[in-house]
Amino acid sequence: VRFRLCPIDSCNSDKSSGCSSKYGDYIVDMSTFVQSYMGGMADEKDRVCETVDEYCQEACGNNYDGSCLETCYDSYDAAFCLEEDLAETYGFDVDQYLECNQVDFKNRRLSKGARKLNDQVEYYIGPFCAAQGGEIHFGLFTDDTCTTRADNGDSTFYNYAGYNLPFGDDSLIPNRCLKCGYKDDNGEYETNEACSNIYQMSGKCETRMNVDYPNESSCDYIEGIKIIREDGVIRTSSIRKSKSAAVAIGVFITLSVLLAGYVFYLRTKLSRAQINLQAANAPLT
Repeated sequence: VRFRLCPIDSCNSDKSSGCSSKYGDYIVDMSTFVQSYMGGMADEKDRVCETVDEYCQEACGNNYDGSCLETCYDSYDAAFCLEEDLAETYGFDVDQYLECNQVDFKNRRLSKGARKLNDQVEYYIGPFCAAQGGEIHFGLFTDDTCTTRADNGDSTFYNYAGYNLPFGDDSLIPNRCLKCGYKDDNGEYETNEACSNIYQMSGKCETRMNVDYPNESSCDYIEGIKIIREDGVIRTSSIRKSKSAAVAIGVFITLSVLLAGYVFYLRTKLSRAQINLQAANAPLT
């Protein structure tokens, strides 16, 4: 997973890049990132949601249409506090499947029309890269390393669980900024454990970060990691114009045009020479 650290006052959840200056780019294995990020989200919910709940309940009063609460939570950048509790609703523990883990359907009630579970098949749930690498979803697998996708995995899960596989279609990792620091009771910033873990384990490219001793050990590798957006366009971390490449292309095009013109000139001259030769060899009448 490739991610970016941005200044706390300039990270924008609406931008896929997060920020455009004073940032560092990093790369880490998916398992480490997913577990650390979800742990950070849980800590943020514990720290933020209770306070925001009180503010918004008081602000919205008896307004039960939901729009007031959504607007209120958005104003505090805490819309995640309204997310459905999957463990409470379905008994599905997201944390249990942040790494590949076996799922037990035997005690589940089959949905109408579903075939009886094949006891010979063991199923596993785990995260995988989806949407051309732009998202992380949960999938149903038939091996303990979560590399072999189950046939019709989404429908199979629904038939035996009675509900859709969480994060089967939506990304497990939302496209939003996760705060890595917060003020303690003394007004000083502390770094949360999730960000510290990811940072220590990651490859780093801090060329654009405003620090005295940037770590640039993984810049070449990170630069080679291509990002495919939803529009299908392949992009790297930066797009820079190359003057030398532009000059070389210009020279090549100019030479190609001149060469084509010269070839045309030779062909015309040769054609005229053949006509003149034929006229010279023609019998006199």
